[in-house]
Amino acid sequence: MSKKKAVKGYKGFNKDLTCLGKQYQLNKTFKEPEAELCERGMHFCLCPFYCFSFYGPAKSRYAEVMCNAEDTDQDDTKLVTKELKIGRELSLKEMVEAGEKFIRNSSVTHIKKTRGTATSAKKFSTIDINDSGVAVITGSNSVAKISYGDDSVASATGTGSFVTLNGNYSISNITGKCSVTSIGGYRNIAAATGGYNALFSRGDCNILASTAGNSYIHSTGEYCVAVATGSSTLFVDGSYSMAVGIGSMPLDSLGSVNARGKYSVAISNSGRADICADGYAIGLGYKCKAKGSLGAWLILSDHEDGDTVKILTAFVDGEKIQPDTWYVVDGHKIVEFTTS
Repeated sequence: MSKKKAVKGYKGFNKDLTCLGKQYQLNKTFKEPEAELCERGMHFCLCPFYCFSFYGPAKSRYAEVMCNAEDTDQDDTKLVTKELKIGRELSLKEMVEAGEKFIRNSSVTHIKKTRGTATSAKKFSTIDINDSGVAVITGSNSVAKISYGDDSVASATGTGSFVTLNGNYSISNITGKCSVTSIGGYRNIAAATGGYNALFSRGDCNILASTAGNSYIHSTGEYCVAVATGSSTLFVDGSYSMAVGIGSMPLDSLGSVNARGKYSVAISNSGRADICADGYAIGLGYKCKAKGSLGAWLILSDHEDGDTVKILTAFVDGEKIQPDTWYVVDGHKIVEFTTS
């Protein structure tokens, strides 16, 4: 890359480091013959939080990128260039921290309103409303953005937070610091009361809530409920599903509670949890029990002297593993649970 003024950004990828059919590699520079926003070229974001709108953390990877500032075109959320250097990979926690730092270092008190109501009580905050709705910021270094959302409410009372709404009749509220809520569907509720939370909903009529810090919730289904009362990670990819995490898992330890199938329920604890699902029942804690319907997978951790020694799986086939029957790990294998 030539020695022109460089711009640093962030880019999302699929799990295999592809983006729109193009294969990328870390620490390598890529070139395209043309660049046009939303049409051709390589796209990236200046603010790490905007990457989540294009590549949700449940199935994505992220990296720092660099390019020549003179060779870019941009809109409100992304840039495009013909030459892009892919840098090091970033974890989800690093992306959240980078997003908070970006807002703190680059934001000023700014309100852009096409329609609706916008209120900011703190400096170094940004509100952008392009539709009728209400956005309120009482925490410093925060962003509230309503791209389109009739009768929606976006609120950030914590420091260094990011709230974005792209659906109608939705509510998003952050009371903890350095948190993210992003809603892309209709009639959703997302609430984060602890610090360093990331809540994403891409379906309609979902309820996402985190009452503790260091939690991540991602829902792509409809009519789902996901609640984290401990530092947990919840995925709800199927409709009419519920995932509840009451254990303690770090933000980057993806998969503490998983309800991926339609009509699935997955509940996990840091230990001794009962997990039930039509799709997947996952228990990574000590002495967990799991059961599922026909066609479900049971995934349980095997412990020895308090330490995990292996992960065991079983498929509910109706023969070896029966549906709606409790199973546990005993003797380093998954067996039917008995009270004796």
